[in-house]
Amino acid sequence: MSHFDQFIQYRALDFKYGDFGASYPDQLKDQLRTVCFQVTPSVFDDLESVCQLLGVTKRRFVELAVIDALERTHEIVKGMDTFEFAREDQQRLPGPEEVPL
Repeated sequence: MSHFDQFIQYRALDFKYGDFGASYPDQLKDQLRTVCFQVTPSVFDDLESVCQLLGVTKRRFVELAVIDALERTHEIVKGMDTFEFAREDQQRLPGPEEVPL
């Protein structure tokens, strides 16, 4: 990819994600939930370094990572017909198109 193409891609992504999600609208703030977990010092240091390099907060980085992981999980679960064998045992279980993911 040329330097010009990289620059245009950078500017387009900066526009797309610039201030997106930096703060939540007031009407959503009372609906937010906290997710906390412990990590090893090396994972924390790496997270801190990456976020500093990218110029994003840890909250924003982790939020985007969780959203991506959830979307991927939903796709995989739906694509694999996860409940196939359970439905054979119990006819009342939903088909893959009915799973609320």
